[in-house]
Amino acid sequence: MQVSSFLLEQSEWREFEIEVTLIPGLPMLHLLGFGAGLTKILQPQLKAAFLAQEFSWPKTQQIVVQARSQDVRFQRGMELAIAVGILAATGQVSLEGTLERSIFWGELGLSGEVTLPEGSRSLVADSRVSRLVCGQGGSGREISNLRDLNSGSEVIRRYELPPFQRPHLTSRRFSKVAAQQLALAALGEHSVLLAGPPGTGKSTWVESLFEMMADPTSEQWSQIWRLGEIFGEEPRFRPFVSPHHSTSSLAILGGGHPPQPGEITRAHGGLLFLDEYLEFSPRVQEALREPIERGEIRITRGSQTRRYPCRFMLLAATNLCPCGRLAPGKFSGCNYSLARCHSHIDRLSGPMLDRFQVVALSHEWQGGRSISSSEIFDRVEKARQIQVERGQRIANGYLSLESLEDQIEPLALQLMPHSEVSGRRRLALARVARSLADLEGAQTIGPSHVLSAQALTLDSHHRLTHI
Repeated sequence: MQVSSFLLEQSEWREFEIEVTLIPGLPMLHLLGFGAGLTKILQPQLKAAFLAQEFSWPKTQQIVVQARSQDVRFQRGMELAIAVGILAATGQVSLEGTLERSIFWGELGLSGEVTLPEGSRSLVADSRVSRLVCGQGGSGREISNLRDLNSGSEVIRRYELPPFQRPHLTSRRFSKVAAQQLALAALGEHSVLLAGPPGTGKSTWVESLFEMMADPTSEQWSQIWRLGEIFGEEPRFRPFVSPHHSTSSLAILGGGHPPQPGEITRAHGGLLFLDEYLEFSPRVQEALREPIERGEIRITRGSQTRRYPCRFMLLAATNLCPCGRLAPGKFSGCNYSLARCHSHIDRLSGPMLDRFQVVALSHEWQGGRSISSSEIFDRVEKARQIQVERGQRIANGYLSLESLEDQIEPLALQLMPHSEVSGRRRLALARVARSLADLEGAQTIGPSHVLSAQALTLDSHHRLTHI
């Protein structure tokens, strides 16, 4: 007798099969492939549930239950599939009709009630999961209801995740430069390094950016929920993760034994904000390079390897010297020597700086704050509608260079740098130029968009490293 259940593996739900057979002998339960020591716990639990629901436990047969996948770690929720497999193998229920080829997931209580285990709402709400039989969230489903299978009763259930709740758009005002860069980052989800003196509004800018992020798609919302349940959270919107600069690389990247996800996976689908960025250890900064590129992290500990998603919008904010007053091209009366200031900036490696699509210099935000956050958000929403009409399903910050070059006007293409910059900088320029064109309602990327993007993706990087 074979039944199907689920296994949460590396933040993804995976279906696997359980095989149940009976052999003559003493009434013992044997669990193969689930790990040692489980039989002593599960046998009395199943037996108590069977008897409480007026099912019989075999008296002259041994029950052998085998996971038909290697190295399956038992998880709360597999009990229902094991129990149904035993009931079907002993002829007490039939798996024909409604429950044919169904998948079972539920936590079994001693009195026979079947409930939904914690951390399972994303599974039972996933539209890709069909023919799912599970317990109810809190109210319970009696296992004796399975006796109705022969009459074809419907016990397949479907749940819906709570709708996301957009954060309130705080009323703020920004200068023209800050507003333009805020709209650009919110629309394109470009990775941004905010560099400049304290008091220039970097943290406020980041908070407004999060409030302007796009609504998650149904698929993104399901994945955000699944990861939130792993971390013991109930998401309300896209995640906003801001670890302290003293946080270890293990906590940020993930690890341990067995491997567990870290803060970058917690931020998947949302925003990762690294405040006081240059205070993070060089090990953390360098280790972020590959996950940012790939959108996932691969963790190996001994013989175990796990892959976790980590596609997020990266924002980092930093002062450029110990006193914070130093700024490119601006006399700021810094209290420290130029050598000490340079030693502070040198904590930012060139390869990691190359991962930031945009460098925003916050000392240039000075001026009249004449543009409200609501005006900026309206502009971003109109540009998103242009993307929808174009058939674009992902943010500009994730588009490939090939797809972008087809949208660049011939004259603008001549302005694009070639051998003098890295391929990553050329890609960043094209992505930012596409966002600038969308904000202006332009269908193609023109010369003005390329020149404006160059200031944010090439010139600002150069100024930051040549103070």
